[in-house]
Amino acid sequence: MNIISHWYTVQEFLPGMMVKQKGHIMGVASMAAFLSLAGMVDYCTTKVGVLAFYEGLSQEIKHRFYCPYIKTSVVYPPWTRTRLIRAVENGLQRRGLTILEPEVVAEAMFKHILYGQSGQVFVGSPVAAAIRVLPAWIQELIRDWNSQIVNVHATTAVAGKETNTATEGATEQKSKT
Repeated sequence: MNIISHWYTVQEFLPGMMVKQKGHIMGVASMAAFLSLAGMVDYCTTKVGVLAFYEGLSQEIKHRFYCPYIKTSVVYPPWTRTRLIRAVENGLQRRGLTILEPEVVAEAMFKHILYGQSGQVFVGSPVAAAIRVLPAWIQELIRDWNSQIVNVHATTAVAGKETNTATEGATEQKSKT
């Protein structure tokens, strides 16, 4: 749903924008497009898909359909207070990570549309995006450190059961073998 909804929405509205030679298509990825964590693989994968979709869409609008007046933007908020992070919110707070309110993200999106420019919108610090330029072993250390926050036994799509320690998951794995 996180990626397919973008596809269907663009299919519905882009033809009209092309006729009018104006419009702005904006999608929300998240910093998860740059930093995949344990327990969030499905979510992070869709956010990488949103990033690739908007990069490609921007190129097609400009170079295939010759509609430079149609703007495209993708937004990368960090952790945002929604029901998706309820199961990991305490861990995020213990690590001192910032959790934004949805209104902050919405305001950044609104301001970007008013500026009338295409682009990538980093709400808060774009540090997670910079991780991709680091050596692979440093990226892995950062992912390991952050994955300890996500201590649920489900993907974020069905997150609900929290564990008290990171060792419970390892104990369950050993008992299955």
